[in-house]
Amino acid sequence: MYFIRKHDIVIDAPPEAVFDYVCNPHSWPEWLAASHQIDGPDRPLRSGETFHEQWQIRRGTIALNWTVTKSERPNAWACRADTDFIGPIVIRYTFANEAGRTRYTRELTNPDRPTAPSEDQLKRMDDEAQIGLANIKKHVERRLGSNTGIDLRVDPDKCQGHARCSALAPELFQLDEFGNARERLRSCFDPALIERAYVARANCPEEAIIVSER
Repeated sequence: MYFIRKHDIVIDAPPEAVFDYVCNPHSWPEWLAASHQIDGPDRPLRSGETFHEQWQIRRGTIALNWTVTKSERPNAWACRADTDFIGPIVIRYTFANEAGRTRYTRELTNPDRPTAPSEDQLKRMDDEAQIGLANIKKHVERRLGSNTGIDLRVDPDKCQGHARCSALAPELFQLDEFGNARERLRSCFDPALIERAYVARANCPEEAIIVSER
């Protein structure tokens, strides 16, 4: 059977801030009770990247191997894991800007679930989802309160193609067809990525990287 469940919450933060937090799977154990350990890059993941999760449920510990299937910052993100007990699990996130705030929606889909969930299982899912969303709201708003984020820009007139920025912070900078640096992200709210932005700026021989606090 095809099963789908959606939950949403409004967060007092821009979509980029919410995206950067929840699309980094290392944040999951902070807000999702079942998630116990994440192995993979510690940053918002791009389409095609993979990560591994230790998931604790009533039947015990389960290892899930996830693949990111969509990453469209700051609008949508999705990942998929195949299991032998419930079939594929698909997680989709969407981020809608509502006057500077974000309506964050988390959608869980089992495209080929062997049996329908019981009423007790549905209630547990809904209760755990509401707790998880409240935790996300708390963490994102707290992070935003202590760090308002940065805007990034590479001055094309100064860049000479040394490529140090893309080597130090490939999540933030990329090279164009001429070997010159361009921003991969124009804004950033993730503390780890903000630190890398400043490191990249400090290592640019031409002082072509402009970092502005929001």
